[in-house]
Amino acid sequence: TLDGKLHRAGGHGWQIGDEGGGYWLGRRTLAAAARAQDGLEESSTLLERLLVALGLETFDDLIRWTATATPSQVAALAPHVLNAAKEGEVVAQRAVDEAANELAQLVKVLTRHFPGNEPIRVATVGGLLRLGSPLLNALRTRLGADVPRARLGGSEGSDAGGSVDAPVGALRLALQLLGEA
Repeated sequence: TLDGKLHRAGGHGWQIGDEGGGYWLGRRTLAAAARAQDGLEESSTLLERLLVALGLETFDDLIRWTATATPSQVAALAPHVLNAAKEGEVVAQRAVDEAANELAQLVKVLTRHFPGNEPIRVATVGGLLRLGSPLLNALRTRLGADVPRARLGGSEGSDAGGSVDAPVGALRLALQLLGEA
């Protein structure tokens, strides 16, 4: 904030958070595929896409894969979900919209630290939010509806979509915390 204080919401790791992040999106997609397999949700191409992406043949193979999958392996499914959403896959689009909603809620919570009506600059970090990403587009739409003061925007070291290179952002934050920036 203008007074130099750092405020945070979310980002508490995959075990208790990762709202809208790679693991969250991968996990949601695995659950949607399983529910579709059981007839509890609408059918989609996600199960087939996941099987192909993982080099598996059957749903039972996927179940066995999930039993030993690491968080990073589950998170690695997220780009496949984004590609499916970009191609119009309805269930993938819904998962992306839910992820954008989760991220927008985090921004909304942080707005209480920014009194007044001035715009609030929001930068994103991570490959899932690169320019042209369905998740970035959905986040932009959600913020426009829920947090109109929020402005996704570029800054030094970022693209026009507001995405900050993670190592550059971490170095800037470390310098700020040390009082040298």
